[in-house]
Amino acid sequence: MSHLVVLNLGTGDWQSGLPQAIAQLWDTHQPQPMQFTGSLPPFPELGHLYQRWRSLYEALYSNLGYSNLGWRRSLEFEIDETDITHVSQSEFNQVSDELRDQINNWLNAPQFQKLERQLRTRLNPTDEIRVIIVADDSSLLQLPWCLWNFLEDYPKAEIALSLPEYTRAIRSENSKQNNRVKILAILGDRQGIDLDRDQHLLEQLPHTHLEFLVEPQAQHLNQRLWQPGWDILFFAGHSSSQGKGRIQINHTESLTIAQLKYGLRTAIANGLKLAIFNSCDGLGLAKDLADLHLPQVIVMRESVPDRVAQEFLKHFLTAFSNGSSLYIAVREAREKLQALESEFPCATWLPVICQNPAEVPPIWQDWCGQTAIVPRRPIGRSLQTILLTSLAITSLVGGGALVWVATIRRTGRLRCSDAIAPSRKPRSSLARRHNHRKRSASPRDRTPPRLSFRSYPQPTFSQTRSRKTCGDRTGYLPRFSGFACFSSTTQPEQSDRHLQAPRPDRRPHRNFAPARRSRSANRL
Repeated sequence: MSHLVVLNLGTGDWQSGLPQAIAQLWDTHQPQPMQFTGSLPPFPELGHLYQRWRSLYEALYSNLGYSNLGWRRSLEFEIDETDITHVSQSEFNQVSDELRDQINNWLNAPQFQKLERQLRTRLNPTDEIRVIIVADDSSLLQLPWCLWNFLEDYPKAEIALSLPEYTRAIRSENSKQNNRVKILAILGDRQGIDLDRDQHLLEQLPHTHLEFLVEPQAQHLNQRLWQPGWDILFFAGHSSSQGKGRIQINHTESLTIAQLKYGLRTAIANGLKLAIFNSCDGLGLAKDLADLHLPQVIVMRESVPDRVAQEFLKHFLTAFSNGSSLYIAVREAREKLQALESEFPCATWLPVICQNPAEVPPIWQDWCGQTAIVPRRPIGRSLQTILLTSLAITSLVGGGALVWVATIRRTGRLRCSDAIAPSRKPRSSLARRHNHRKRSASPRDRTPPRLSFRSYPQPTFSQTRSRKTCGDRTGYLPRFSGFACFSSTTQPEQSDRHLQAPRPDRRPHRNFAPARRSRSANRL
């Protein structure tokens, strides 16, 4: 089952606290949500601790020489290292653990625990849960909410961020032209980073129509955004969110979201639903795109090394294109970055979804026009079994004995002969005289004729089941080339007797004469 939890922290900050936190729980089977309220106390130490962690994060990567491996941040971005000149990895790990503990201590406040208990009561660990954190203060959204212990108990839950005001974008009536995912991929300035890896990963996607803009000019980029039908906008390169979100499209030009406003708004109206910025410090970009009502944006909350960005893109595209939901794919790709944390600490903290709560996350198969596989009608042996079972039930309801002669061809098809009813004309003259007298007798004295199996091959049960089993289970048809008998008027012992092969010296039709003479004598 899928659930949506919209946690609106309301107005407030670290200093004054959050007096009115509201959680709405949306169920896929219910049109109206449930709502719970709580609050969070002031915690200014948490804000200071987070700022210290950010400073240590930048200093650690610079001192360890990871900047030589490539940062995906804007060339205009510079690290302020005036306060921190040296940091060890053990010190950074200690601050990271302290930040994790303090975030959960803050969320374990009694006023907020009442709200969380209401959610846990109505959620199962196996549910797929989308948790959207809504806050007016941007510093609260910068917090690594993926550290919340709530996610540990719900392995299919993932956090997204949102601004307080959101609405659906106005879309045109243009229908999708083909059953392919249309991706506009912008490969910006590649100084110090390897973007060929990103291009190769995109080219491996199934059912896609790709268009690459390699270090494009601003005019060319704007023109391509006006082309209808884009499903995904992808950017790889350098970016930053100092002041306003900015992307470096080539070695000399950088653009803000405001400078692409009209082209992006047209692309959203024509069906654009997802933007992926595989670059540094993308929360500022996501905030500006939220004003254009873009449904979903995936960004990196901090500066990201080149290798971490490539690994996340690989795992995310693999899971998303294979049918996982957007949130499950992001969580799986984010957690797989833990394999790199010995070299790149806190890599699992970086990817984040920025969601418009008024929109529904897309599914890759919806873009491809793929539908659920409709089960085929039963054929072959299944159809044979259904046919024979239906005929058996019909004969049993009629109250008569029925013999089917069936021949199974090598192709697996089954040919059934006409049913041999009890009224079938006997072959011997003695039997014909018996039937003539029987018709002339009173209804009370009429007896049904006995079927003879002399002219039909007897079944072989050595490879299926015993004769006793066939007699006990009415309607059972063993797998053999021959015939099967079904009777509703005889007991299991009688069925066994009928299934026995007739002896050579046995003449069943002569038994009718004594019975016929005795009945005639009684009538006289």
